[in-house]
Amino acid sequence: MSLPDGEFEKLSDAAKDHFDPKKLKKALIQATDFLPDAPVKPGDMWERSSEMNLGSGQVMSVRPKYEYIGEVETNGIKLDQIAGNPFEVSLSISGNPNAQLTKSELKVKESSETYLFDREKGVLVSKVSTIKIDGPLTVVVGGMELDGKVALTMESKTSRQK
Repeated sequence: MSLPDGEFEKLSDAAKDHFDPKKLKKALIQATDFLPDAPVKPGDMWERSSEMNLGSGQVMSVRPKYEYIGEVETNGIKLDQIAGNPFEVSLSISGNPNAQLTKSELKVKESSETYLFDREKGVLVSKVSTIKIDGPLTVVVGGMELDGKVALTMESKTSRQK
């Protein structure tokens, strides 16, 4: 991904962080990292880790367990269905001189993911996910220690357009 000449320099540091080529490449790789490394049969399970760049040096790491459900047919097309269940989460802050994370006890309270993958075309057809995270954390901002509690719900629905 690239911006027109001169436009990148106009972005704030926080916005530039989102367009960092290394971070964009990592996000693209993680977009299909839910797939197993080897052929699977219904009931087979595997785990992966992924990271979400939240900006300002914040990175949320999530570890889901995946299960191959099997083939389903949607609109006459055979698709592979994979269920995901994120069970572990962590937050880190690095490279931000204004904020340091000194304590984080985040836990996954509820989660589900459903992937439909077109094996013949090699494309993700849809993904529906929900994750609810909560727990205490402590952040030092400007030398002041701030205790807080996170109650975060992230929901997403993605589908491939024809």
